[in-house]
Amino acid sequence: MTRCLLALGANLGDRAATLRTTLELIAQLSATRLLARSTWHETAPIGGPTGQASFLNGALLLDTTLKPSDLARHLQQIETQLGRNRQLRWDARTIDLDILLFGTQIIDDADLE
Repeated sequence: MTRCLLALGANLGDRAATLRTTLELIAQLSATRLLARSTWHETAPIGGPTGQASFLNGALLLDTTLKPSDLARHLQQIETQLGRNRQLRWDARTIDLDILLFGTQIIDDADLE
């Protein structure tokens, strides 16, 4: 299994409820085991349109046998399921999931940026 670090954040709707649901959905992914999560931290949005609400952010540690592209695809499906709308870069969002670390790999792939 590969150890991964994910970032997650939300600044629309019931942010805490969305993050809890996100944890449940990630824990249900096949070939993936959720190991730990950080506490939630409230932060001001940086960049993007003005007037956005604060983010509730955290990090997850997990093990997976999924390939990076497959993990990213599953995470994007979770974002879509939870109402993520990608029309404007850095806009407010119900959920944002990012792969920060995937083992010790350095991956240069436009689909993962």
